[in-house]
This record gives sequence, C-alpha cells and structure tokens, in this order.
Amino acid sequence: MDRYPLFSQICNGPIISTASLKEKIYLSVHTMYIHMSSNSKNRSKRVNFRLPQELIDMADVTAKVEHKNRTEIVKEALDEHLHEITDEEFKQKVIELYLDSEIEYEMLKKFLGREDAEAVKASKDILERGDELAEELSEL
Repeated sequence: MDRYPLFSQICNGPIISTASLKEKIYLSVHTMYIHMSSNSKNRSKRVNFRLPQELIDMADVTAKVEHKNRTEIVKEALDEHLHEITDEEFKQKVIELYLDSEIEYEMLKKFLGREDAEAVKASKDILERGDELAEELSEL
C-alpha cells in the first residue's frame, strides 16, 4: 500500500483539494522526488531535492503543454544541461576527480568523450607505474 497516496498526483500536477493539511505539508511542492534514469543501465534512482516555487510552476506548465509528467521534464532538462557542459575549467576538474580516483573511467568518458578519456586513462596508468617503479628503485 502506498504510504502517501497523493504523492503521484502531486508529482504530476497541482495538489488536489481533498488532501489533508498534513499531506499537503508533507508533500509540499518545495520537496520534489524524481527518478533519474541511467541511460547505460536503464535503472532509476529516487532523488530528493528542493526547488524554488517558480521552477516547479514552470515545470508543471511545461509538463501540461508537452503531455509529460514533472519527472520527465526535470530529467530531460538536467540531461540536456549536463550534456552541454563544454567549459574547459570544468573538464579539468573532472579529470582531477578521475586522477584522484574519486570517479570511475566510465563517468570520465561521459564528460570528456571516449578519445580524451582514453588519453587521460593512459596518462594515469603511466603515472601510477612511474610511482611504483620509483618506490621499487628506492628499496634497492
């Protein structure tokens, strides 16, 4: 049984008038739950975050016009934004995350493209082998 039966109705449009005050407060439009899908594995993960009321209202109108739900609108907007990032400083920070082993190669490839990601991976492999070799030489 759905713990919050009005959840799906609120995510797909305005709060209906029969909702109790407690449900309206809990399911306030300031808190939005969306499913972010991973294109490679086609799985969804529930994400909870807050948005300004104006963005929520705009997403709801867009959803009505395009005959979609709010989740689809937010997911498409985020996907489009992340694929448009071309700033070199941003890419350099992504590379640093990879070199520090904070992100995996597959994520690096999504931001840089296959060819550039392979070059970074090869450089990292060379640096790691160089560190290992230096350590071995120091033990001699």
